[in-house]
Amino acid sequence: MLVGDVAAFGLVVERNHASVLRVLTGILGDRHLAEDVAQEVWLLVYRKLDGFQFRSRFSTWLYRVAVREANSAKNRMRRFLARHSISTERVDRAHDEPAVDTSGREDVLRALAWLSVPERTAFTLFVEGLSYEEIARALGWPEGTVATRIKRAREKLTSVLEHEPMIERRDGGSPRTSGSRRGDATTATEIPR
Repeated sequence: MLVGDVAAFGLVVERNHASVLRVLTGILGDRHLAEDVAQEVWLLVYRKLDGFQFRSRFSTWLYRVAVREANSAKNRMRRFLARHSISTERVDRAHDEPAVDTSGREDVLRALAWLSVPERTAFTLFVEGLSYEEIARALGWPEGTVATRIKRAREKLTSVLEHEPMIERRDGGSPRTSGSRRGDATTATEIPR
C-alpha cells in the first residue's frame, strides 16, 4: 500500500489535509492550534499506516486519529494551564469560539462555540460527509448517541443563527440580526441536514 511510499503519502495528505484541518478547527476552536495538531496527525498517520486494516473507509480511520489527537491537545492544554495556575474559564471561552474561515460559513463557525465538545465533534464530522455509522466507528460511540448529538447540534445552531441578536461578521458583510430573512444571500447560512 502506501507504507514507505513518500510520494503516494504526499498525495494522500494533499487530498485530505483541508478536511482534517476543518475537523480539527471545529473541535479545537482555534485555527493555529488546529494547524499544529494537523502536523501531529499526519506524522502519526504515516507511522501507523500499516495498522490500517480496511474495515472502514480510510477517511473514517483518519478522522478517528484526528479526533483522538484533538482531544489529546485539549488535555495537554488543560494540564499546562493547571500546572501554571492559569484560569481555564477564560481560555476555554477564547478557544471555544471557532476561528473564522473564508468559505462563507463564518456564522456557523462562530455559532459552533454554543455546542458542547461532543456535539461539535459529531457535527463537524457529519459536515465533512461521514455517515452516522462512520462517525460512531470513528468516535467509538453508539450510532444512536451520534444521531442525538447531531440533532441537538442542529437545533442549537438553528436557534443561535436565527435568534441571536447579532453574530458579528468579520468579512465586512452585514451582521445577522434576528430580523434577517433566511433567503437573504448576504446573511443566510444553511445548516446541513
